[in-house]
Amino acid sequence: MNAVNLAANLGSLVIGGIVIYAAFRLDRKYRLSVLRHYLGYVILAVVSGFFDWIVFNLIELMAPGVSAAQSDAVYHIFWDLIGFPGAMAAACLLLWTLAGLLRIRLDRRRKLWIAAPFVVLGLLSISYAVLRANHSGAPLGVFLWNVFLFGLPVFQVLILSAALAGVIRLKEGAGAYLRLFILALLGGYLVWHALSLLASPWHPSYRLSVLWYFLMLAPPTWALAAHFQAAECREVLESPGPDDLAPYILEYGLTAREADVLLLLLAGKSYQAMKSDLFISLQTVKNHVSRIYGKTGVRNRVELANKIRNASRR
Repeated sequence: MNAVNLAANLGSLVIGGIVIYAAFRLDRKYRLSVLRHYLGYVILAVVSGFFDWIVFNLIELMAPGVSAAQSDAVYHIFWDLIGFPGAMAAACLLLWTLAGLLRIRLDRRRKLWIAAPFVVLGLLSISYAVLRANHSGAPLGVFLWNVFLFGLPVFQVLILSAALAGVIRLKEGAGAYLRLFILALLGGYLVWHALSLLASPWHPSYRLSVLWYFLMLAPPTWALAAHFQAAECREVLESPGPDDLAPYILEYGLTAREADVLLLLLAGKSYQAMKSDLFISLQTVKNHVSRIYGKTGVRNRVELANKIRNASRR
Protein backbone atom coordinates (compact mmCIF):
# COMPACT_ATOMS: atom_id res chain seq x y z
CA MET A 1 0.00 0.00 0.00
CA ASN A 2 1.49 3.38 -0.97
CA ALA A 3 1.60 6.44 1.28
CA VAL A 4 -1.49 8.03 -0.33
CA ASN A 5 -3.61 4.93 0.24
CA LEU A 6 -2.34 4.59 3.80
CA ALA A 7 -3.16 8.23 4.54
CA ALA A 8 -6.62 7.79 3.01
CA ASN A 9 -7.34 4.78 5.19
CA LEU A 10 -6.05 6.36 8.38
CA GLY A 11 -7.97 9.54 7.55
CA SER A 12 -11.11 7.49 7.04
CA LEU A 13 -10.75 5.94 10.50
CA VAL A 14 -10.30 9.39 12.05
CA ILE A 15 -13.38 10.72 10.25
CA GLY A 16 -15.40 7.68 11.32
CA GLY A 17 -14.33 8.19 14.93
CA ILE A 18 -15.26 11.88 14.85
CA VAL A 19 -18.70 11.13 13.43
CA ILE A 20 -19.33 8.42 16.04
CA TYR A 21 -18.32 10.84 18.79
CA ALA A 22 -20.62 13.54 17.40
CA ALA A 23 -23.55 11.10 17.25
CA PHE A 24 -22.73 9.91 20.77
CA ARG A 25 -22.75 13.49 22.10
CA LEU A 26 -26.06 14.10 20.37
CA ASP A 27 -27.56 10.99 21.94
CA ARG A 28 -26.24 11.90 25.41
CA LYS A 29 -27.59 15.43 25.14
CA TYR A 30 -31.18 14.60 24.18
CA ARG A 31 -31.53 10.93 25.21
CA LEU A 32 -34.17 10.08 22.61
CA SER A 33 -34.70 6.63 21.12
CA VAL A 34 -34.40 8.01 17.59
CA LEU A 35 -30.91 9.28 18.40
CA ARG A 36 -29.93 5.96 19.95
CA HIS A 37 -30.98 4.32 16.69
CA TYR A 38 -28.95 6.86 14.71
CA LEU A 39 -25.90 6.34 16.92
CA GLY A 40 -26.20 2.59 16.34
CA TYR A 41 -26.51 3.19 12.60
CA VAL A 42 -23.34 5.33 12.51
CA ILE A 43 -21.33 2.86 14.60
CA LEU A 44 -22.37 -0.10 12.45
CA ALA A 45 -21.80 1.83 9.21
CA VAL A 46 -18.26 2.62 10.34
CA VAL A 47 -17.67 -0.97 11.50
CA SER A 48 -18.95 -2.31 8.19
CA GLY A 49 -16.73 0.06 6.23
CA PHE A 50 -13.71 -0.85 8.32
CA PHE A 51 -14.17 -4.59 7.88
CA ASP A 52 -14.62 -4.16 4.16
CA TRP A 53 -12.20 -1.79 2.48
CA ILE A 54 -9.84 -0.82 5.28
CA VAL A 55 -9.19 -4.32 6.58
CA PHE A 56 -8.42 -5.43 3.02
CA ASN A 57 -5.81 -2.70 2.75
CA LEU A 58 -4.39 -3.50 6.17
CA ILE A 59 -3.87 -7.12 5.12
CA GLU A 60 -1.73 -5.92 2.23
CA LEU A 61 0.12 -3.53 4.53
CA MET A 62 0.94 -6.07 7.23
CA ALA A 63 1.64 -8.96 4.84
CA PRO A 64 2.88 -7.45 1.57
CA GLY A 65 3.98 -10.80 0.17
CA VAL A 66 0.67 -12.57 0.67
CA SER A 67 -1.01 -13.96 -2.44
CA ALA A 68 -4.27 -12.60 -3.77
CA ALA A 69 -6.08 -15.81 -2.82
CA GLN A 70 -4.78 -15.73 0.75
CA SER A 71 -5.61 -12.04 1.10
CA ASP A 72 -9.13 -12.65 -0.17
CA ALA A 73 -9.61 -15.57 2.24
CA VAL A 74 -8.60 -13.49 5.26
CA TYR A 75 -10.72 -10.57 4.06
CA HIS A 76 -13.81 -12.78 3.77
CA ILE A 77 -13.43 -14.01 7.34
CA PHE A 78 -13.86 -10.44 8.58
CA TRP A 79 -16.41 -9.37 5.98
CA ASP A 80 -18.71 -12.39 6.19
CA LEU A 81 -18.66 -12.55 9.99
CA ILE A 82 -18.72 -8.84 10.84
CA GLY A 83 -18.83 -6.50 7.83
CA PHE A 84 -21.90 -7.79 5.99
CA PRO A 85 -24.01 -8.42 9.14
CA GLY A 86 -23.00 -4.94 10.31
CA ALA A 87 -24.16 -3.42 7.02
CA MET A 88 -27.53 -5.18 7.36
CA ALA A 89 -27.95 -4.02 10.96
CA ALA A 90 -27.03 -0.47 9.94
CA ALA A 91 -29.73 -0.53 7.23
CA CYS A 92 -32.30 -1.65 9.80
CA LEU A 93 -31.32 1.07 12.27
CA LEU A 94 -31.44 3.67 9.50
CA LEU A 95 -35.03 2.65 8.80
CA TRP A 96 -35.89 2.91 12.50
CA THR A 97 -34.23 6.34 12.62
CA LEU A 98 -36.24 7.66 9.69
CA ALA A 99 -39.46 6.33 11.22
CA GLY A 100 -38.67 8.10 14.48
CA LEU A 101 -37.85 11.40 12.79
CA LEU A 102 -41.11 11.25 10.84
CA ARG A 103 -42.94 10.38 14.09
CA ILE A 104 -44.08 7.02 12.81
CA ARG A 105 -44.69 4.97 15.94
CA LEU A 106 -43.04 1.57 15.91
CA ASP A 107 -43.89 -0.72 18.78
CA ARG A 108 -41.64 -3.62 19.74
CA ARG A 109 -43.44 -6.06 17.47
CA ARG A 110 -43.17 -3.83 14.41
CA LYS A 111 -39.48 -3.25 15.06
CA LEU A 112 -38.91 -7.00 15.26
CA TRP A 113 -40.75 -7.56 11.98
CA ILE A 114 -38.66 -4.87 10.31
CA ALA A 115 -35.45 -6.34 11.74
CA ALA A 116 -36.27 -9.93 10.75
CA PRO A 117 -35.07 -9.90 7.10
CA PHE A 118 -31.84 -8.11 8.06
CA VAL A 119 -31.18 -10.65 10.80
CA VAL A 120 -31.78 -13.49 8.33
CA LEU A 121 -29.34 -11.98 5.83
CA GLY A 122 -26.75 -11.49 8.56
CA LEU A 123 -27.10 -15.11 9.65
CA LEU A 124 -26.78 -16.25 6.04
CA SER A 125 -23.52 -14.32 5.79
CA ILE A 126 -22.18 -16.00 8.93
CA SER A 127 -23.26 -19.35 7.52
CA TYR A 128 -21.46 -18.57 4.29
CA ALA A 129 -18.24 -17.90 6.22
CA VAL A 130 -18.46 -21.44 7.60
CA LEU A 131 -19.29 -22.92 4.18
CA ARG A 132 -16.49 -20.99 2.52
CA ALA A 133 -14.00 -22.40 5.00
CA ASN A 134 -15.07 -25.83 3.73
CA HIS A 135 -14.74 -24.70 0.10
CA SER A 136 -18.49 -24.70 -0.56
CA GLY A 137 -21.46 -22.32 -0.61
CA ALA A 138 -20.46 -20.40 -3.75
CA PRO A 139 -24.11 -19.74 -4.85
CA LEU A 140 -24.89 -18.29 -1.42
CA GLY A 141 -21.84 -16.05 -1.69
CA VAL A 142 -22.98 -14.74 -5.07
CA PHE A 143 -26.46 -14.08 -3.69
CA LEU A 144 -25.15 -12.14 -0.68
CA TRP A 145 -22.77 -10.12 -2.84
CA ASN A 146 -25.66 -9.15 -5.14
CA VAL A 147 -27.72 -8.19 -2.09
CA PHE A 148 -24.93 -5.87 -0.97
CA LEU A 149 -24.06 -4.49 -4.39
CA PHE A 150 -27.59 -4.06 -5.78
CA GLY A 151 -30.28 -4.87 -3.20
CA LEU A 152 -28.93 -2.63 -0.43
CA PRO A 153 -28.55 0.45 -2.68
CA VAL A 154 -32.12 0.05 -3.97
CA PHE A 155 -33.41 -0.31 -0.40
CA GLN A 156 -31.49 2.77 0.78
CA VAL A 157 -32.65 4.93 -2.12
CA LEU A 158 -36.29 3.82 -1.70
CA ILE A 159 -36.53 4.44 2.04
CA LEU A 160 -34.70 7.76 1.84
CA SER A 161 -36.87 8.91 -1.08
CA ALA A 162 -40.01 7.93 0.83
CA ALA A 163 -38.72 9.75 3.92
CA LEU A 164 -37.96 12.84 1.83
CA ALA A 165 -41.51 12.79 0.47
CA GLY A 166 -42.81 12.55 4.04
CA VAL A 167 -40.68 15.35 5.43
CA ILE A 168 -41.58 17.71 2.58
CA ARG A 169 -45.12 17.74 3.98
CA LEU A 170 -43.88 19.07 7.32
CA LYS A 171 -44.01 22.77 8.01
CA GLU A 172 -40.87 24.72 7.15
CA GLY A 173 -39.62 25.15 10.71
CA ALA A 174 -39.91 21.46 11.54
CA GLY A 175 -38.70 20.05 8.26
CA ALA A 176 -35.85 22.25 7.02
CA TYR A 177 -32.98 20.44 8.71
CA LEU A 178 -34.66 17.07 8.31
CA ARG A 179 -34.72 17.64 4.56
CA LEU A 180 -31.01 18.42 4.69
CA PHE A 181 -30.42 15.27 6.75
CA ILE A 182 -32.22 13.02 4.28
CA LEU A 183 -30.80 14.74 1.20
CA ALA A 184 -27.27 14.40 2.61
CA LEU A 185 -27.78 10.68 3.21
CA LEU A 186 -29.44 10.14 -0.15
CA GLY A 187 -26.82 12.09 -2.07
CA GLY A 188 -23.99 10.38 -0.21
CA TYR A 189 -25.30 6.91 -0.93
CA LEU A 190 -26.06 7.68 -4.57
CA VAL A 191 -22.51 8.90 -5.17
CA TRP A 192 -21.00 6.00 -3.26
CA HIS A 193 -22.96 3.33 -5.09
CA ALA A 194 -22.22 5.01 -8.42
CA LEU A 195 -18.52 4.86 -7.56
CA SER A 196 -18.93 1.20 -6.66
CA LEU A 197 -20.42 0.38 -10.06
CA LEU A 198 -18.44 2.63 -12.37
CA ALA A 199 -14.75 2.15 -13.07
CA SER A 200 -12.92 5.36 -12.19
CA PRO A 201 -9.91 6.53 -10.20
CA TRP A 202 -12.27 6.68 -7.22
CA HIS A 203 -13.55 3.14 -7.58
CA PRO A 204 -13.24 1.02 -4.39
CA SER A 205 -10.60 -1.12 -6.10
CA TYR A 206 -8.32 1.91 -5.95
CA ARG A 207 -8.58 1.89 -2.14
CA LEU A 208 -9.24 5.64 -1.99
CA SER A 209 -13.01 5.93 -2.33
CA VAL A 210 -13.30 4.66 1.23
CA LEU A 211 -12.75 8.32 2.15
CA TRP A 212 -16.05 9.23 0.54
CA TYR A 213 -17.88 6.47 2.43
CA PHE A 214 -16.79 7.87 5.79
CA LEU A 215 -17.04 11.52 4.78
CA MET A 216 -20.65 11.10 3.69
CA LEU A 217 -21.62 10.24 7.29
CA ALA A 218 -20.61 13.69 8.55
CA PRO A 219 -23.14 16.04 6.84
CA PRO A 220 -26.23 14.07 7.97
CA THR A 221 -24.94 14.05 11.55
CA TRP A 222 -24.46 17.81 11.43
CA ALA A 223 -27.96 18.32 9.98
CA LEU A 224 -29.50 16.11 12.65
CA ALA A 225 -27.74 18.05 15.42
CA ALA A 226 -28.94 21.32 13.87
CA HIS A 227 -32.50 19.98 13.73
CA PHE A 228 -32.60 19.18 17.43
CA GLN A 229 -30.86 22.40 18.40
CA ALA A 230 -33.45 24.35 16.43
CA ALA A 231 -36.22 22.27 17.97
CA GLU A 232 -34.93 23.02 21.44
CA CYS A 233 -35.08 26.75 20.72
CA ARG A 234 -38.49 26.89 19.11
CA GLU A 235 -39.99 23.87 20.97
CA VAL A 236 -40.97 20.51 19.59
CA LEU A 237 -44.56 20.75 20.79
CA GLU A 238 -47.24 23.20 19.97
CA SER A 239 -47.43 25.32 23.07
CA PRO A 240 -49.83 23.61 25.53
CA GLY A 241 -52.14 25.51 27.83
CA PRO A 242 -52.47 25.26 31.62
CA ASP A 243 -55.42 22.87 31.33
CA ASP A 244 -53.39 20.55 29.08
CA LEU A 245 -50.59 20.41 31.64
CA ALA A 246 -52.76 20.00 34.74
CA PRO A 247 -52.55 16.16 34.79
CA TYR A 248 -48.75 16.25 34.55
CA ILE A 249 -48.44 18.93 37.23
CA LEU A 250 -50.35 16.67 39.61
CA GLU A 251 -48.59 13.50 38.50
CA TYR A 252 -45.10 14.90 39.07
CA GLY A 253 -45.95 16.97 42.15
CA LEU A 254 -44.93 20.33 40.71
CA THR A 255 -45.43 23.47 42.75
CA ALA A 256 -47.44 26.41 41.43
CA ARG A 257 -44.29 28.30 40.47
CA GLU A 258 -42.77 25.21 38.84
CA ALA A 259 -46.00 24.86 36.87
CA ASP A 260 -45.57 28.43 35.61
CA VAL A 261 -42.01 27.67 34.58
CA LEU A 262 -43.09 24.41 32.91
CA LEU A 263 -45.64 26.27 30.79
CA LEU A 264 -43.04 28.77 29.62
CA LEU A 265 -40.45 26.03 29.14
CA LEU A 266 -42.74 24.12 26.78
CA ALA A 267 -43.61 27.33 24.97
CA GLY A 268 -39.96 27.62 23.95
CA LYS A 269 -39.16 30.61 26.15
CA SER A 270 -35.55 31.35 26.96
CA TYR A 271 -34.38 31.59 30.55
CA GLN A 272 -34.08 35.36 30.17
CA ALA A 273 -37.67 35.58 28.92
CA MET A 274 -38.88 33.47 31.87
CA LYS A 275 -37.03 35.77 34.23
CA SER A 276 -38.84 38.79 32.79
CA ASP A 277 -42.26 37.13 32.60
CA LEU A 278 -42.17 35.76 36.15
CA PHE A 279 -40.23 38.64 37.77
CA ILE A 280 -37.66 36.31 39.31
CA SER A 281 -33.89 36.07 39.08
CA LEU A 282 -32.11 34.07 36.40
CA GLN A 283 -30.69 31.69 39.02
CA THR A 284 -34.19 31.09 40.39
CA VAL A 285 -35.35 30.18 36.89
CA LYS A 286 -32.48 27.72 36.55
CA ASN A 287 -33.29 26.22 39.95
CA HIS A 288 -36.94 25.72 39.00
CA VAL A 289 -35.98 24.15 35.66
CA SER A 290 -33.53 21.82 37.38
CA ARG A 291 -36.20 20.68 39.85
CA ILE A 292 -38.71 20.15 37.03
CA TYR A 293 -36.22 17.97 35.16
CA GLY A 294 -35.49 16.04 38.34
CA LYS A 295 -39.15 15.41 39.17
CA THR A 296 -40.04 14.36 35.63
CA GLY A 297 -36.89 12.27 35.13
CA VAL A 298 -35.58 14.09 32.04
CA ARG A 299 -32.39 15.96 31.20
CA ASN A 300 -33.45 18.69 28.79
CA ARG A 301 -36.35 20.56 27.25
CA VAL A 302 -36.73 18.33 24.19
CA GLU A 303 -36.80 15.17 26.29
CA LEU A 304 -39.40 16.78 28.57
CA ALA A 305 -41.58 17.76 25.61
CA ASN A 306 -41.36 14.30 24.09
CA LYS A 307 -42.23 12.67 27.41
CA ILE A 308 -45.37 14.79 27.75
CA ARG A 309 -46.30 14.23 24.12
CA ASN A 310 -45.92 10.47 24.42
CA ALA A 311 -47.93 10.43 27.66
CA SER A 312 -50.72 12.45 26.05
CA ARG A 313 -51.05 9.83 23.27
CA ARG A 314 -51.67 6.98 25.67
